[in-house]
Amino acid sequence: MELSKKNKKTAIYIGIVAVVLIVIGYLAFGNGSSSKGYSEDIQAYFDAINAEGQNSLEKIDQALEDGEIDSETALVYKIYALFGDDRLSENLYDQRIFREGTFIVYEMNSRWEELSAETKELLEPYHKRPEEEGSWVNLRYGNSTDNAEISWLIPNAHATRASAYTEFFISADGKVKIWYPSISGSMNNINTTGTTLVDATTGKAMAKKLKGFLDNDSIIDEYETLLNKQLMSDGTLGGDSKYDIYVAPCGSSTLGLTYAEHDTPTPGYIIINYSIGLNKDNQLKTVLAHELFHAFQYTYDYDVVKDNWWGEATAVWSENFIYPEVNSEHGWLRRFIPHPTSQADKENPPTNHHYGAYIMAYFITENFDNDFMRKSWEYCDGNSCLEGIDKNIEGGFKEQWKKFTLWNYNKKPAQYYMDMGPFPLLSSFDADTSEDFYYSGGDDDIDIQKLVPLSADLIQVNNLITDTNPDGYKKITFNDLDKFTSKSDKASIKAVIYLKNGEKMVEDWTKNKRRSFCLENEDEDLERVVLIFSNADMEKDISESKIKIESKKTCFHIDEKEDRTAVIHFPVQNGTVDINTTIDAVADGEPETDAPEKVDYAYQTKWSVWYEFEQIKNAFSVPCEDTTADFEAGWTTRAAGYLKFNLDPESEGYNKENNTFSIDMHWGEPHPHGNMEDAPGVGVNCAGIYIGPSKINLSGYKGVSKGIYTGKITNMTANGAEIEIENCCLYHDCTTQQGAPFQTISSPIILEIRKYSD
Repeated sequence: MELSKKNKKTAIYIGIVAVVLIVIGYLAFGNGSSSKGYSEDIQAYFDAINAEGQNSLEKIDQALEDGEIDSETALVYKIYALFGDDRLSENLYDQRIFREGTFIVYEMNSRWEELSAETKELLEPYHKRPEEEGSWVNLRYGNSTDNAEISWLIPNAHATRASAYTEFFISADGKVKIWYPSISGSMNNINTTGTTLVDATTGKAMAKKLKGFLDNDSIIDEYETLLNKQLMSDGTLGGDSKYDIYVAPCGSSTLGLTYAEHDTPTPGYIIINYSIGLNKDNQLKTVLAHELFHAFQYTYDYDVVKDNWWGEATAVWSENFIYPEVNSEHGWLRRFIPHPTSQADKENPPTNHHYGAYIMAYFITENFDNDFMRKSWEYCDGNSCLEGIDKNIEGGFKEQWKKFTLWNYNKKPAQYYMDMGPFPLLSSFDADTSEDFYYSGGDDDIDIQKLVPLSADLIQVNNLITDTNPDGYKKITFNDLDKFTSKSDKASIKAVIYLKNGEKMVEDWTKNKRRSFCLENEDEDLERVVLIFSNADMEKDISESKIKIESKKTCFHIDEKEDRTAVIHFPVQNGTVDINTTIDAVADGEPETDAPEKVDYAYQTKWSVWYEFEQIKNAFSVPCEDTTADFEAGWTTRAAGYLKFNLDPESEGYNKENNTFSIDMHWGEPHPHGNMEDAPGVGVNCAGIYIGPSKINLSGYKGVSKGIYTGKITNMTANGAEIEIENCCLYHDCTTQQGAPFQTISSPIILEIRKYSD
């Protein structure tokens, strides 16, 4: 036996894996020259957003966390980083790209009234629309008229600037105005020498391209149809009620951002960074699609701070919705898929995790339809977006989360994501938290770490048992699976199975107590299995737990599902009332130990058989004075437990003359649907009243009834046998306390012992 986590593997192995992953990543993401890859500008975008190291925002957040700056100063510095203001100190500057500009300016505008006068003065130019006098962009152009020594951005009180924005295009539908700088000029490069020219001709050409995207690709119409919403009018801001988009020079670290005029619902406007230029059409149009989706989001009364993660996730999703052939959204997948243990609705870790969360929206719309997007955002209007997702997918997160975590494994045979062009070969098993468990036989525990809400953990179990293993192991059993799943009704287990014959399959083990593999059978000879443990709860953790892995020298088992009928002889005054019932029963068991050498068959040993049943009564009546009490149909009893017995002829309680043996009942184990008496309504005619449905919770009632049943083993061969339990009435011995028959079952319970191959 050997348990090996990834961080315990040898340096050589890690090196090999690293090289392989680099090659796979290159092939998956393609390159500008590949017919199956991404365009050159999109590939450059991927490289930029996935560059190593901290960007300016992360450095500022770190300084805030370390107590070096306060909240207002952090906001000022983030605005400086966003717009390329050279007052940002050099130690906080970094040219790595970030996309959080929309949230930063929302924070500024939503906090405006509470900011200090000093902070307002610093941020005032960024609080104005670009065409307004004193705006950040107008103050950038040209030189000061009377003082060459003043700041490049903020002139003294009597310095003037010509307006940079007097010209624009209007979209064909008349809904959008696209402004471009009408003068050329220069702007300082942040923390570098020299200046960057802002050319009016280039700005005009970019605005014309944006108009072309709006007109030809019907972006506004697509979003209006998708969401059944229209952009909010801003009154006369920008000169009229049209939605305003500005081509403007921001800092080099951002591509675009959407301003909100105030708290949601709110009108706003969009800034498209001039630095994108004329030769990056795919960047330009996907940034436009992304920011316009933010503009539509702002028409809802949603909590931008709490639900910013869904705002960014769906804005990235919208890039694929409008431009599916570009695949600009793929660049964010590295921030989500290889991080299954991170909570899905959190912005970090890792940084920009919420941008990668677009894949959740993509998974949902691929499995259902795009109308989900409208429903989810309508629910966001005044409510939690996370709740809106849960309520608008079939079965909620409880049913869909385990499927989503399986899709994110993204390896055959669970490679489900399809897209126009390549889809990255990223897998949730690439996570640092994933484990490799090497198993060579015997009994061992597999540890499952704590799972935060909406997360998953992956463990790959590698079978090292060979056909010629000296211990003679023939079966591997994953046991006590319910030790994990019983911790929450939102806990699930998916298994991706790889057999030695090359076959691959996916199974759902969520409702299993165990799963065994008979290594003698080609279709069960396990090579490895990837276990995906997931938590679909939106609020609660699932604590650490363990499951067991065991090996045995036999492949025998019991697996029965049988429906039968029974009559309950319900005791009443002066007699009984017969109640017809139906019973659904499940039995699932395996030997607890290997058989002693002296017995004839490998199944002649100790057994533990899980037994659960659900018994439903038909309508019935019982005497009540001169009339009756009438019970409606559907009275349901659910219970579960273990049948324990020993088939070794030499064991205590075994009668070798007739091959009978005693059976102990360990009752009170959790039934999958709850241990309870679920009683329907009853009309009590003698009292003239009706008593509504009720439930009696039987959880917590546990015990052992030793020798309560007698079993008989018959038809014994090398391939199996049958066990008949004549007096088993499921939860007692078929008699009342007075010894009278309580229940008559239509047929004795028969448990068949057979090999997994049968």
